[in-house]
Amino acid sequence: MSNSFLPPPSRTGTRWIETSSTSPAARYCWITSAPLTYRGRVQVERTVAGLHNHPILRRVFHGYALLFLLVSQKVSRDQEYEADAAAARLTSADALVSALRELPVLDAAWDHYLAGYVGWAANAGVRPRAVVGGFQRMLADDARAETLSQLREEDPQEKPSRFDSHPTFAQRKAALADFRPSQHPADHRPATALLANADDVMERATEAMLSGNLTSMPALPWEEITPLAGQAMVRPGATQAHQVATSLLGREATIDGVIALLDDSTRFASALTESLGETVEADTAAALLTMAVDAYLAAAAVTSGRLSWQLNWGGDVQLIDYAGSVVDFGPAVRAAIENSDVAALRTQLGKVGVPGDAGIESSHALVG
Repeated sequence: MSNSFLPPPSRTGTRWIETSSTSPAARYCWITSAPLTYRGRVQVERTVAGLHNHPILRRVFHGYALLFLLVSQKVSRDQEYEADAAAARLTSADALVSALRELPVLDAAWDHYLAGYVGWAANAGVRPRAVVGGFQRMLADDARAETLSQLREEDPQEKPSRFDSHPTFAQRKAALADFRPSQHPADHRPATALLANADDVMERATEAMLSGNLTSMPALPWEEITPLAGQAMVRPGATQAHQVATSLLGREATIDGVIALLDDSTRFASALTESLGETVEADTAAALLTMAVDAYLAAAAVTSGRLSWQLNWGGDVQLIDYAGSVVDFGPAVRAAIENSDVAALRTQLGKVGVPGDAGIESSHALVG
């Protein structure tokens, strides 16, 4: 079986220098034109964008830009094939295909982590001190690991385009088909094992990636972020419910007062939607009231010290009691609104020890 790369590596845009070594891994070394190609693309795009007041010239340069992009992206794809060939010779095609299959899985996980966890922290005005550490903890969660394992079972599905800078996974996998399987046992250690101080390097690299307001936010460990971010998460709904209930009651709202208003949930829901400046159907108004009251009860219970927030790396943040059991007021609140029966809700609050006179007093109470 040949060790050649299929399709044969194109040397377009690449300067090749043959070495004296006969090793397949070191048969050639090359100096790629990738930086020049990239800078060329940027300059062409900038030139076309700068001609917005010159429609005729812009049309001419736009055609040139498309041609340049087609050629330069082809060069980029060839360079990726060449890099794959070098990697396969140094390690094995199996290892490279495995890594290529893993990239979209980790990419999806990273996007979810940034939006669902780092974004959750940022909503509270803080950022995690250990960004990569949190990501690793999420990946290690059993529920997450099972989901990621399912994603790995299928090859990435991509539709090729002449404007792609990289070949698709299927194209790269096919190009590696003629490489001999590895004769060495698989090494399942993470790539970070190659770094002398992996944790420090990864955190510094991540810090360099942070942008915008995140860079100026206080950096805290996840254990300190959780109570802040949990309260920040429910703050909008809780504050809205508190303000509307206080107005309807004519006094500072507490849990007892909010629950009493559920005896006439239609009036409560109408006042809530009016405060939001919304005109909605009755079922939508009931759903909005359910979310607002649920948020209020969670915020008040945490403020009272009876419940706390727990970070769940396998799903949503959880409200827990002293025993560590998950508490969810949502179903009881929904039943109280739909059936005008608050008995089950009062029972649930009593079981977890949340007093009826607990409240949030003001939105400021929600930051602690």
